[in-house]
Amino acid sequence: TGHKVDNVIMRRAQAYAYFFSAGDAKSALEQARGRQVLGKEVEVRMNLNPKQALREDPKVASRDSHCLWMRDLPEGMTERDVEHFFEGFRVDTVVLDQDIAFVHFFSKEDASRALAEKGGGEIGGRAANIRVDPCPRCTHSLDIQGLPRRARESDIRNHFDKYQVDKVMINEDWRAGAVSAYLYFGSVGEARQALRQEGGCGVRMMGTRVDISMNLNPRIPRGGRGEKRGRDRRDNGGGWRDDRRRRRW
Repeated sequence: TGHKVDNVIMRRAQAYAYFFSAGDAKSALEQARGRQVLGKEVEVRMNLNPKQALREDPKVASRDSHCLWMRDLPEGMTERDVEHFFEGFRVDTVVLDQDIAFVHFFSKEDASRALAEKGGGEIGGRAANIRVDPCPRCTHSLDIQGLPRRARESDIRNHFDKYQVDKVMINEDWRAGAVSAYLYFGSVGEARQALRQEGGCGVRMMGTRVDISMNLNPRIPRGGRGEKRGRDRRDNGGGWRDDRRRRRW
């Protein structure tokens, strides 16, 4: 309780809980240690492979996605080779992991059309094994945890001034005194580049140490950009800072 849970997947005597941010997951893990569920003591630990359960869940696997997942690629395949295979489609970026490629498109429609037209084709003399990836490992958003309370949108934009930042959403947990932010970029490729150059644990920003990671659940709350400070009494001490209207998820 008290944390923003996005999804829960049950697996017999196990459960996978997915949160809106890594910070929420870490906080929930600390509070859950030693607690009981239905009168029984349970073991709670960090899920180090969060994608597997999601891909196996029928409800999640049926979702539309802007990302395709290619398996069993020929040895020596490069990102450029995969991009060439999808020539004519609006490919944002390609992420290679040994013989697997995650192909991100600029829209779900592009991904759907590419799957329909290229599925069953050949790449490098081998049949292309292509499927929808309902939970991409890369997104167009970054998650910043541990910001000082004085942090404003302009401060964050100045830190990432070399990149195309479309939107900044700042979240304050007034009870814990914690401030985090989500950055939304124009493309997955832009977010990956920013993460390579600026991301990591203990990154120096605004005179303090912050953690910058990929935001794996980049839902964009409706509203403006987070410049105003303020407290919405309805959100029990936390809420999105917004220059027009504060909203909750």
